[in-house]
Amino acid sequence: MDAGAEIVAVSNDDIDSHCRFGESLGGFSFPHLSDENLDVSRLYDVVNDRGNGCRRSIFVIDREGIIRHADRAYQVNEETQAEKLLEILAGV
Repeated sequence: MDAGAEIVAVSNDDIDSHCRFGESLGGFSFPHLSDENLDVSRLYDVVNDRGNGCRRSIFVIDREGIIRHADRAYQVNEETQAEKLLEILAGV
């Protein structure tokens, strides 16, 4: 399915960690950004309860920069969340 979307991953891990993770999975076709100081995580309200990392989250942002969907508790293996995300992308 081509939803005409771009994927960008943001994590509080450092760049070296991103590189090792990507290499261990055979590489990624989208950029990974490091947010070691949690600046972006604070802006998107996804800093964890301990204040030392970020929660796994997904945001769908349209071409005008409007957040169309926010899931601040995304579970990778939860099939219904993935299906919902595909439906949202189809509608953006």
